[in-house]
Amino acid sequence: MKLFKNILRLCAAAVIALPVFGCGQDELVKPSALLSESSLTFEAIGSEPQQLTIASDDSWFVDVDADWITVDPTSGTNTVKVNVSVEDNVINGILNAPREGTLTIANSRGYSIRSVIYQKGDNYFGVSEMPISAVRELQDGEYAKVAEAQIVALTSDGFVATDESGSIYVSYKEDIALGDKVFIAGEKVTLYGGAALVAGEITVKSNSEVKHPEPVDLLSNLDPSKAGSVNYVSVDAGLLGHDLKFEQSVPVAITLLDTREGGVDLDAINMHNISVKAYFLGLADGTVTLAVTDVQDNGINDNLKAYFYDD
Repeated sequence: MKLFKNILRLCAAAVIALPVFGCGQDELVKPSALLSESSLTFEAIGSEPQQLTIASDDSWFVDVDADWITVDPTSGTNTVKVNVSVEDNVINGILNAPREGTLTIANSRGYSIRSVIYQKGDNYFGVSEMPISAVRELQDGEYAKVAEAQIVALTSDGFVATDESGSIYVSYKEDIALGDKVFIAGEKVTLYGGAALVAGEITVKSNSEVKHPEPVDLLSNLDPSKAGSVNYVSVDAGLLGHDLKFEQSVPVAITLLDTREGGVDLDAINMHNISVKAYFLGLADGTVTLAVTDVQDNGINDNLKAYFYDD
């Protein structure tokens, strides 16, 4: 037993001693430190220089990977505020796409960190106009232009736009009218489980009567494989708040988006049986989201009313 304990003591001493023999005395007493802001963001044109604080316990230098970024000074000791400036983000007088560069800050011991420099620009630089079907295939964060699409459904936070190739939900809270034919520029995102655009620019070209396609029965088309496209659907159900309720079991929850002022008043038909026509926006977290175009009131749903007021 004593032999076993002695072996354990020797092993412990060896483990403790390893850093002493593996490191220089200076490193044991004074660990290296190197800190700075992780990023700076500049306007596209006329941006004022910004300061970046480099904090170190040693001498350091800065390496810049983009010729449009200037750093002064590029080397120093201990903690120093350095000035970072950028050139205007233009090419031949035309605003360029957003860009970024990297500052690599290293000290004499070989430690390094990075600060990213972002500069704003024209998000749509080099972006060609495309049909809605092509927009739907973009990655989130990419930008798109749609030459012309018609607004076929309005919600409190946006609208459904359609062209010959398909439909897409557009997040946009400014004034717009049903039937408007518009130019759209925006960022592709995912909303409600489906492809969508966050509009950066909307230009109204004209207005004409909206003609919806023949709706398909929603409950017969709840296959998740169809959730990636916007379809025009119809469904009969009870309405509780914004949620549709059914006598039979359904595999998902179904909710209606708020309509814009002057549209369908969902509060007025709460706890009623309704027939709904709407655009299917997507399926996310077990919930289908619909953008309503038409609602027929089929009278009070006594079961919902009794359930809601049941003490």
